[in-house]
Amino acid sequence: MGDVVQRVRIYVNENDSWQGQPLHIAVLDQLRQTGATGATALRGLAGFGPGRRTNVLGVLTASDPAPVVIEWIDRVERVAHILPTFDDMLANALITVEEVQIHRAVLRGRGPLPKDRSVADIMRTKPHTVTSSATLDIALAALIASKQATLPVIDGQRRILGLITEVDIARRADVQLPLRLWRFLDDSERKDILGPLAERMVVDVMNSEMRVVFVGAAIPQALTTMIEWSYEQIPVTERDGKLAGLLGREDVLHAAVEQAPQSEPNVRDADPPTPVRLVMQTLIPQIAASQSLAMALEQLLTTPDGYLVVVDAAGRVQGSVSDVIALSRFRGAERSVWLAALQRKNAAVALRDLLGADQGLEFILERNIPSVSPNTSVVDAARQMLAHGVEQMPVVEEDKLVGMLARGSLLRALVQESE
Repeated sequence: MGDVVQRVRIYVNENDSWQGQPLHIAVLDQLRQTGATGATALRGLAGFGPGRRTNVLGVLTASDPAPVVIEWIDRVERVAHILPTFDDMLANALITVEEVQIHRAVLRGRGPLPKDRSVADIMRTKPHTVTSSATLDIALAALIASKQATLPVIDGQRRILGLITEVDIARRADVQLPLRLWRFLDDSERKDILGPLAERMVVDVMNSEMRVVFVGAAIPQALTTMIEWSYEQIPVTERDGKLAGLLGREDVLHAAVEQAPQSEPNVRDADPPTPVRLVMQTLIPQIAASQSLAMALEQLLTTPDGYLVVVDAAGRVQGSVSDVIALSRFRGAERSVWLAALQRKNAAVALRDLLGADQGLEFILERNIPSVSPNTSVVDAARQMLAHGVEQMPVVEEDKLVGMLARGSLLRALVQESE
């Protein structure tokens, strides 16, 4: 038995028009513009409808307008998404929808993001929050415990008043340590950072001019807003402004992976999936394996994501180094100096003196890191990123580094494929 899709039949006649052109041509044009796989207008020899049962002589004649049937076959979710857009144009037309079995077909792809699901279906429904009366140290402790990138600030009725993100903390509270490093701090290190913030209030730091998305918004629409405003997570609200949840990049990637078909032998996509090579970055944060540990650490301090790919003289990937791995492996004086450097406290020189010029970067080298090939599809790449819990992956061809793939690039590609 073949795959089940839907057939839509739209019954009009050749004299019907819409905005100055034949109605069946207008329908075909709108189907094309809204992303339908394809449709055909079939002209009948003769026919009648409820508005024309018979003519004066009681018989059909050659002068009567011929019936036209527009037949459109497509995936179920695409029919559900597109058909309502014709309510005005086809207000008086007979439209039927039925399931049909496909023996073999080439259809337009579903797109990586589900169109039959909304933000409410994939958001985190119980995010950590704080009230406007909380102190900043309490807010940051909540961020650390929740592993959220965004902390909503709410009032007593759960209406959202503002947001606290890493950018707000760095800009308004002068805490320069990236959030990705907080979970690697011990209690005393965390206390040293949070202690001075006990007198600061959340309202002094939060961003009250935030963007939100509606709980019923389509996933591609919400993702577009996130990308446009550089949000890793965005609050989701009900119509009355009350907080309903939190939507993150990882939630969207999971939705794309779940949407991807596992096996569809009888129906092929008309367009091949987008490969990684079209969305990867070619400006790659990298360092030679022969460099010293001190040089690697200094370069990490100037890299926005605190991550470098390590390559040998032939350009083959040997692993990676990161500020997170360095913090987790350093102890004693080295750790203290490195932590100070991460907080932009001009400790890089002291760190170089402490480590010496001869120590290699193998101490913080992480080998056997996940990678993808340039021809991997963006959805398969998303699946690998989620499986390994990483934010970026090297793109490798014949063991050589050719690019870097980040979650942000993947998300932009998913939006473009879903249009």
